[in-house]
Amino acid sequence: MSMAQGQGIAVPQPFATSRQRARLAGLVVIALAQALAMAAGAVGTRMAFAGLERLGAVPATALGLIAGAGLVIALSRPALRLVGERMSLDYVADLRHALLDHSMQSAPEAIAGRRRGYLVLRISGDMTALREGLARGIPAIVQAAAMVPAAVLVLTLIAPRFGLVAGGLALASVAVLLLSLQPLARADDALRRDRGRVAAALAERMPIAPELALMGRRRAEMQLIDRLSGMLRKSALSRIGRGEMLRALPEALSGLAAAAFLWDGARRGLTAADLAAALAALGLLMLPLRDLMQAADRLVACRTAYVKLRRALGRPVADLGGGTRRVARRPLAIDLRDEAGALGPIREFRLGPGQTGTLPVGDPRRAALIIAGRQRDDACEVAIGQQPIGLLSRGSLRRSVAVIRKDPPVLRGSLRRNLTLGSLRRPGDGELRQRLSEAGLCDALERLGGLDARIAEGGRLMSDADRIAISVMRAALQGAGLLIVLPGQDEFPPDLLQYLERTQATCLWLRLAPPALAA
Repeated sequence: MSMAQGQGIAVPQPFATSRQRARLAGLVVIALAQALAMAAGAVGTRMAFAGLERLGAVPATALGLIAGAGLVIALSRPALRLVGERMSLDYVADLRHALLDHSMQSAPEAIAGRRRGYLVLRISGDMTALREGLARGIPAIVQAAAMVPAAVLVLTLIAPRFGLVAGGLALASVAVLLLSLQPLARADDALRRDRGRVAAALAERMPIAPELALMGRRRAEMQLIDRLSGMLRKSALSRIGRGEMLRALPEALSGLAAAAFLWDGARRGLTAADLAAALAALGLLMLPLRDLMQAADRLVACRTAYVKLRRALGRPVADLGGGTRRVARRPLAIDLRDEAGALGPIREFRLGPGQTGTLPVGDPRRAALIIAGRQRDDACEVAIGQQPIGLLSRGSLRRSVAVIRKDPPVLRGSLRRNLTLGSLRRPGDGELRQRLSEAGLCDALERLGGLDARIAEGGRLMSDADRIAISVMRAALQGAGLLIVLPGQDEFPPDLLQYLERTQATCLWLRLAPPALAA
């Protein structure tokens, strides 16, 4: 048995489009305006204190500089956040598109083999980490790159020693930040792993919680969740502690620098205006450094999520091939050649147009996917309408072949919506009822509550007969020329079984081969 596989898909890049690069340029412009405003505010503060010492009044120019600087800084912060948020939302939308596209190209058993909790975590937790990293991390880095040099320059102009101290503060903060990235990444990876375990355990147990309680598993399952929660608590506190210590570093260093400024300024006889301007510049220096530490914290989580997503998108997808030929919308013959016995004991099988036949197979579900062209296996040769399925287009196969099963794909919503899933054009209610009436399926429609009946997520509240009814009605509306039937005849309500008996489409029943025959 050899199922053909293709390569995964590439992870979208955050600045691959001109629109995203334009937003990044906008962040740079806003940050530069903020840096100029900070410098103007420091100059205005110095002019204000100098005016008080000499004239006993604050010059109007100083007031204008201080007020204008405050207004620009106040407006630039939400502008940075909005531009960064828009940039991150667009990128996360691209990632969601890539994840869904990868899942649609994957083999069904590959999706079924993944734990639901980890899928939920990838959709919610990883996307949140990526969005926060881009929305707040990138603007903070751009802001720090503009404001920190400006603050150091202002302090150097006031007093060269102040500039050296400020520069040393900034370099020390960046050095500690770089040294902390690897331990922070390990702590974040451990936190994500423990969070995934809790999510996977709950997602697995919640749907069957009543049955677990009836089996006497209440105490054992509670103990398992408590143990996993304890591991999560430990890793979360470690991760949060590292992040908060990193964020507190600029404030601690700036407090020491402020004390050094006052001590050195008083010893060298600097004016109150110079000291006030220096402290103002130091305070404005601390803000971007603190934001930079927060950004690094978020970007570490963003990188962890990105690595997980890249690994997920790099998994091989199903190589279904796909050609350009089409088959007519009529009853279709099916020819099967299976010399290796990949599907079952029958090596060659043929069913003419409009005929009904039974094929014993080892795995009916897998055989249905291969015969319908929804899973590729090079060990089997399948032709539909005398055309090899590898040469038929995906759309032609989708329209011409229908698989009737007990677990058809169902989405939360109305029965109307679920009956027309996959239709390029959704018929009106009148046309739907007429076509179902012509197929003799009106009773099945009424049993389900009519077109306006509400279907729960995954059809969880429906019986097997109801799900089979949805699958049969879809096939009837689709007008497929080949029906592949998985449930046994005893599982069909009489009206659905009558439809299969009188339909003009070719009807292939797949049955589990007896062990002796399969051997």
